[in-house]
Amino acid sequence: MLAEKMQVDNDVSRLKLLKANWQNEQVMLEQRIHKQYPLMLEVCKDKMEKLQADIQVAEQNRQLDFLIQLDGINYEERMQAGEVLLLLAKLTERDQPSKVIGQYRGFLLSLFRSIYDNVHIRVQGAETHSAELGGQHWEISLVSKI
Repeated sequence: MLAEKMQVDNDVSRLKLLKANWQNEQVMLEQRIHKQYPLMLEVCKDKMEKLQADIQVAEQNRQLDFLIQLDGINYEERMQAGEVLLLLAKLTERDQPSKVIGQYRGFLLSLFRSIYDNVHIRVQGAETHSAELGGQHWEISLVSKI
């Protein structure tokens, strides 16, 4: 009889604990539904609108031939533009703020060096896009990454 009472008490305690955990999960889910998820949706909608604006700018500035402006000079050859980008990348210092170097298809281009000493190119439109520069064939890959 005493063993049965102890077993029932243990079961009651276990069930109370399960109920408390379930209630905590319900509260957490409600908070996510009413606070966290709407914020996430708003951020995603904002990002989507910015990306659509960037797509429109890119389409409006689409050209049949390659044309990029670097350091105030227009370049029509990818290889030549890649060499200039390489030179500008080498001149970029680590603690230097992002420096605008030119324009491509309606977007501002800037270079910056990360704390790991990697050079990144930033394409600024409604949204900011960046890529690390580097690899074996820098001149070609630099222009391709843009």
